[in-house]
Amino acid sequence: MVRDPLANSTGLQGIIEVGIIISACLLMLVENRGTRTHLKPHLPLILMLLYGLLAVGSSVSSFNPTLSLAKAFVFFVVLLISYAVANHSCAPKFIQGVYAGHIIAIVAGISLSLVAPLSHPLLVIDDYTGRTRLALFETPPNLVGETSGMLFLLAYIFPVRTRWYWQLLLFAVNILAGEKTATIALIVSAAMICLAKNGRGTRNSLIIASSTTAGCLAILVSLWERAWHYSFLAWMIRLMHSVYGDDVHDTLSTIDGRMDIWKEAVSLDRNHILLGFGFSGARDRLMDSVSWSGHAHNGILEASLSAGVFGASLLILAWCCSFIESFSDSPHLKTPLICLHVYILTISLIGPTFDEPSYFVPFIFVLLPYWLNEQLQSGRRLALNNRPALLAAAKGAY
Repeated sequence: MVRDPLANSTGLQGIIEVGIIISACLLMLVENRGTRTHLKPHLPLILMLLYGLLAVGSSVSSFNPTLSLAKAFVFFVVLLISYAVANHSCAPKFIQGVYAGHIIAIVAGISLSLVAPLSHPLLVIDDYTGRTRLALFETPPNLVGETSGMLFLLAYIFPVRTRWYWQLLLFAVNILAGEKTATIALIVSAAMICLAKNGRGTRNSLIIASSTTAGCLAILVSLWERAWHYSFLAWMIRLMHSVYGDDVHDTLSTIDGRMDIWKEAVSLDRNHILLGFGFSGARDRLMDSVSWSGHAHNGILEASLSAGVFGASLLILAWCCSFIESFSDSPHLKTPLICLHVYILTISLIGPTFDEPSYFVPFIFVLLPYWLNEQLQSGRRLALNNRPALLAAAKGAY
């Protein structure tokens, strides 16, 4: 796996990605032609638009203004798709399509690896870390793993038609991607959701979540302290080294080398309060300090580099508003919503979560409040007509 942090060219994959996004937008606009009612833009959407506009203005400082403007265009198209999906009341169908498409891509990648293992290996060695990691169509393993975890959790919020083995596949991909932080967050979230779904109390959910977290931390600490002379840990250590590399002690103490790039990102932010460098516009400056990465490896820091510190503040505010509006409109989905946002918060600490894949997280931040409010209003109307409320009968309600 050879990295290209500067990414001056997107290649065929980038062209296909942008083409799919534009096609999805056009299809949603066609679907919305006959819609008579139009939703008012809510606060998360407005704040996201302002964040995007600041990123556009910041593109003048980008090392590649054309690339930054192209990414800004995709960002606005994704927001438009989210609004169109909400306006057309087809959020579950859209998420179902994303879920199914991701599963199909994973299965296709695995099948291709089995048919042509030499040209398309399933597992590859990362040139920088030396770790053996999942490789599907040369997509970054972190991106595949984190997206799989997010879709795993979204299946408990939206009425997605799935099976236990598809959920297990997403869970396994998250682990094989070799992203330690995302895996721990997903394990804790899955444990809490399972307890809530089985009708257990909040106390039991907290106990199992705490126990799971403690177990994961114990494993990491044992690796940190190089405790491989204990025979009962030997098999576990060999397994984790195959995924996370044989320098776990060093990567944990330096957070996989991210401390250096975080310091550089903070240094750049100090001089760019109002405007940043545009989407992916600070790659060259970051690589002057840390040659192996072109992004800040932190969602908030990456947002501040894109749109300035003020722009990143707008993004955080939009996130908070989305969570508050969603939480207040969905008393039956409190646990999955908390788990989803905690998972996003966790992976944003170590990666550009708000930019990749294709601004999917901002899409969710805009869509969730619209859809959950729609479900709440629909339930109230049905209750007034003396019929079973939709929310009370919804599949997966707990």
